[in-house]
Amino acid sequence: MFDYNSGVPVILSLLTSAVTKLRGDQVEGMFRVAALKDDVDWIRDEIKGGDYRSVMVGGLEGYDGPVVKDPIVAGDLLKSWLRALKTPLFPTDLYDRCVNAGRSGNSVQALGILPDLEPANRACVEHLCGFLAVLSRSAKKTKMTASNLALVFAPNLLKSPSDDPKVFAMHAESEKRFITLLIEAQGGGT
Repeated sequence: MFDYNSGVPVILSLLTSAVTKLRGDQVEGMFRVAALKDDVDWIRDEIKGGDYRSVMVGGLEGYDGPVVKDPIVAGDLLKSWLRALKTPLFPTDLYDRCVNAGRSGNSVQALGILPDLEPANRACVEHLCGFLAVLSRSAKKTKMTASNLALVFAPNLLKSPSDDPKVFAMHAESEKRFITLLIEAQGGGT
């Protein structure tokens, strides 16, 4: 289900909103600290069934099902939703360009990849990076700079076409830098 005004899947919008409304910007290690597995699984089961009320923070009169009350749970759900996508937001045919842009440290080169994404993927990347840019502004409290957030999210957004662990290790820093450039371009800058 998409929010046709933004082109972003409703679940992505709800999860980023939940992190924000639940004050994820005040949680040290946000996205690095793991939530309790049972809490995440309980909400994930609701979402898989198509019932998104569990991640709608506020305005749920009459709903007595599970509800996300912790930004860390919403953050884990966001990461797992991205990981579960059949195709990463940056498809493998763009992987080398993403790595090269990260290696170069050139934000113009990194941003130049966005027009080559499918419109839905681009909307998701822009929404997510905008959200992460806002969150990075609270780095003094969360300890999550744009670079730290990119370290967490790069593996969920980019997948190397190679299964070779050496290639993964060789490209990990460039992947992180690529996502950092995108976050900083949205105004994060930390």
